[in-house]
Amino acid sequence: MDFTYYNGPLTICSGSQYRVRLESKLRKLTGEKIIVGPLDASIKKCIESGKIDAGKGEVLLDIARFCDMSYMNPESDPPSRSTIIAWSDAIESI
Repeated sequence: MDFTYYNGPLTICSGSQYRVRLESKLRKLTGEKIIVGPLDASIKKCIESGKIDAGKGEVLLDIARFCDMSYMNPESDPPSRSTIIAWSDAIESI
């Protein structure tokens, strides 16, 4: 029997909530009206311009990758509670 893998609601909702919050902050930092596609380019632009330090940028890149994976990879697991708290703090601090 074949199994069909899919992400549960927690993974998909977490990914979309992080995406919305992070995209909103990045639009303010970059001055862009809309960001289409992965957030990596906008995060890297902010790191290169000095608006985000490199350490925090790496965390934000991890968050952006999770957002992308939660939509594209059907076998993504939701982040742990401690990761959720750390990522939320990282997004709110920019």
